Amino acid sequence: MTNLPNLTVLLPTKGEAANLPFVIERLHDELDAVTGELEILIVDAPTGDGTEAIAARLGARYVALESGYAEALKTGFRLASHELIATMDADGSHDPVYIRWMLDRRHDADLVIASRYLPRGGQDASWFRVFTSRMLNRYLGFVCSLPVQDLSGGFKLYRRKIFAEFELKSEAFEIQSEIGIKAYGHGFRLKEMPFYYRPRLEGRSKAAVIRYGLAFLKSSMRLRSFRNSRAFCDYDERAYNSRIPMQRYWQRQRHSQAMALLPPQGLALDVGCGTDRIILGYPQVVGLDLNRRVLRYLGHEKRRLLEANATHLPLADGSFDACYCLEVLEHLEPQQAGRAIAELFRVLKPGGRLLVSTPDYGRPWWPAIEWLYERTLRHGREGHRHLTKFEVATLTETLTRAGFRLQTQRHLFGSLIFVLCEKPA
Repeated sequence: MTNLPNLTVLLPTKGEAANLPFVIERLHDELDAVTGELEILIVDAPTGDGTEAIAARLGARYVALESGYAEALKTGFRLASHELIATMDADGSHDPVYIRWMLDRRHDADLVIASRYLPRGGQDASWFRVFTSRMLNRYLGFVCSLPVQDLSGGFKLYRRKIFAEFELKSEAFEIQSEIGIKAYGHGFRLKEMPFYYRPRLEGRSKAAVIRYGLAFLKSSMRLRSFRNSRAFCDYDERAYNSRIPMQRYWQRQRHSQAMALLPPQGLALDVGCGTDRIILGYPQVVGLDLNRRVLRYLGHEKRRLLEANATHLPLADGSFDACYCLEVLEHLEPQQAGRAIAELFRVLKPGGRLLVSTPDYGRPWWPAIEWLYERTLRHGREGHRHLTKFEVATLTETLTRAGFRLQTQRHLFGSLIFVLCEKPA
């Protein structure tokens, strides 16, 4: 019994007294045998229908809250007694047997989504509701480039730890899509499973489809900005496969240039790895980054990863045959950039090679690119400003001062400089 998971089932309710006895009985039927402690938490918008008395009689925990659906979820996430939290409708449309099946997938995901849009899933609803829901989910999946079919549904299993990583700002039903996109963006694992939505048992639906759709569209613009920012866990990977031809071409040429100069060899370190093609394409490379979202995302495949600052590498002297430091130094203050280069020199073996790239502010092209970027893809620059504006001379001087011997240098599009250097044997 001690190996069974403890679970909170969160039921946001408003006028669902007629359906609650059936739903709670079904929850116990399906979950008592597969959970350690089962908490049923009802967050109710009081209507005087007797929900509180039903909760007391059936052993559920009751919280009264005058606010709407989004606040009910936020309150429930905060008050839940257990790390695993399932959310579902209290009208009988979500069968608790799916929670048991979601629990079977808990080791593979931080958020399990019961999806109406996978094979063997579906919904028994009016054509208008089915059409609207399907179109909204397809639209959001497209604008946010997310591999999830059903972001808007409310039948999910969460690990509560995800809510410590971000703030929820939605005010109504669009909170469901916000949770999914922000959880994915912070590197958490999402998994869908098929689910069939049934008609509610008693009463009328509280969902105003048109109003919800408009709120959903408004929320999507805010979430799209986050999706396209460097704060999102897979920013570099997505840029490499971007739907924007110039962005995709730039990223692929940048990678080709790096591989031509220094193909991964021996034990290699990628400092400020992000989710670039080096760390994704060469699993033997050790990735180092400060962004925990990136490391969490990369860690799904059990790669060799370190969370550390480039200025203080937690690595032994002479550990690596090759190091990459691609478009990292410009984000450090000049003194910090010098310290990072000194650390890279220290962890390289004698004869080991370092490849550095950074924008070249000594030529007119990069300032022009930066000006254009600021006005077209501003969200991609958020929190990612250049603090040290290198020119060829200042970069090579910093490298030679640290002890490196320069081997070659190249420009990409006349604006990004690559310098390959070696630690003397």
